[in-house]
Amino acid sequence: LCAAGSMDGASALLNEMATRGVTPDIRTVNTFFRGCVNVGDIDRAYQVFNKMRLHWKVVADSSALKAMCRLLAQGQRLKELRKVAERAEEEARQEDSRTHLQRCMFWMKGKCDRGLNCKFYHPPEVIQLGAEESRLEGLDTGAEVDFLLGHTLALAGKWRRAKVALVRAQEQCKEA
Repeated sequence: LCAAGSMDGASALLNEMATRGVTPDIRTVNTFFRGCVNVGDIDRAYQVFNKMRLHWKVVADSSALKAMCRLLAQGQRLKELRKVAERAEEEARQEDSRTHLQRCMFWMKGKCDRGLNCKFYHPPEVIQLGAEESRLEGLDTGAEVDFLLGHTLALAGKWRRAKVALVRAQEQCKEA
């Protein structure tokens, strides 16, 4: 549906999944976002972005953040873009609060790719095989979000704030 640009059908399917007790996961959400990017459906993407954390307990990964920020920047939706950027920063600083849960067997072997969307505990002392790649992906996502925010601020004539966002993006690129 998303590949065909049928976002009405894709949206209906997401809602039907939720009503039947099948929670959409991050892969499903990212597919939906790619469809929204292809057809430029900002409102529908933003609606799902807000719903995913609150109703489905799905945390945005780098693909979801980049798609959402790209859409909002293209639509010059500065207020929403700031909210998404702030939420991304907040989630990046969040510590794993699932210490009471069973440990993730994939994490313990050094290769869980679900991150905060995993339903199990990830002990921080266990080093992941792709830890450096994950760190770089996080910096890349942060830099792209800050770049898009800076670009949108500049288009709105908010030069000082644009410069701050662009400098932050540049610092993240240097760190990578």
